[in-house]
Amino acid sequence: MKLGYKLINKKSINSNKKWKYFIKPRSNESIPHFFLIYDIQKFLKEQKIKVELYQTLKPDLIFTLKNKKYAIEVETGSLLKTNRKALTNKIENLNKTYGKNWIFVVTNRKLAATYAKLGPTTDIRYIKNILLKIIKNS
Repeated sequence: MKLGYKLINKKSINSNKKWKYFIKPRSNESIPHFFLIYDIQKFLKEQKIKVELYQTLKPDLIFTLKNKKYAIEVETGSLLKTNRKALTNKIENLNKTYGKNWIFVVTNRKLAATYAKLGPTTDIRYIKNILLKIIKNS
């Protein structure tokens, strides 16, 4: 804890119950954002899929299946409230770079309907099944 780690109680995409985790978010990330990114990364690595993480201009996660790149953008809703123009630019870049191979994953399911108007969207409850479907169909 003295080193900046926080103890959280969260449900992983791989579990139906909450577990305790020690995490240390990067400086520009909230705890829910950080946790979900690394939880998705862990799931993809368990499936033997190469995944890359990014902090700034690129999507939060990029993974490759059969030479096709997929992007995941984790959203907490803060960008929607504080910088709509940056969010619009992000969506334009996702569409340009990944076509239909990207998705928003919202940390709060109440935000799903709002983000669904902007691009393909899911919440934490469904991301594992969506990823499994992408893996199966590739």
